[in-house]
Amino acid sequence: MQLNMSGETIESLLYKENKAVLELKIAYPQIMGPLSKQSEYNFNDYYRKQARALNKQARTEFYNRASEEARTAREQEYDFSLHSFIRTFTTTRLDRRFTSVVFDRYQYLGGTHGTTTRAGSTWDFSIGSQIPLSYFFRKNTPYKKIFLQNICKQIEVQQEKEEILFFENPLKNAKQCFNETNYYLT
Repeated sequence: MQLNMSGETIESLLYKENKAVLELKIAYPQIMGPLSKQSEYNFNDYYRKQARALNKQARTEFYNRASEEARTAREQEYDFSLHSFIRTFTTTRLDRRFTSVVFDRYQYLGGTHGTTTRAGSTWDFSIGSQIPLSYFFRKNTPYKKIFLQNICKQIEVQQEKEEILFFENPLKNAKQCFNETNYYLT
């Protein structure tokens, strides 16, 4: 039997006074196959609960914001743009030991453009839980320092070649934003 990853989606178009104000689409992974039942349950339950929490947040916080902006647009006679909350996922590694999933979360909450954020998570099915990056290194290995040095070197090369536009202080941001649970394997 083969390990299979499928996707479930929570999807809605929310209205205020007969006007669509928020497009909502939250995809989340579900796994089945030759795993321990506990590992399968932990993975599926974690992402199901996460999707439900995002759905609740979108249906309250984001919906209220979109409704308020639609009301203001109507009163001040300007065009209202449909707000969006869309999360998709991609599986970058899928095997019986390690599995990684990457999530892209797009939010348009008014203004000139939306924002996309990416987050990864990696699971070890032999223990049935997510694992931090430190899991792959011997104790006291300065892996964070090594990663940050490589990240900073790549940023400098890309800045010199002008391949990518960065926010101000990209090296400082890389150090501040480094999160050892936000990574994925390929």
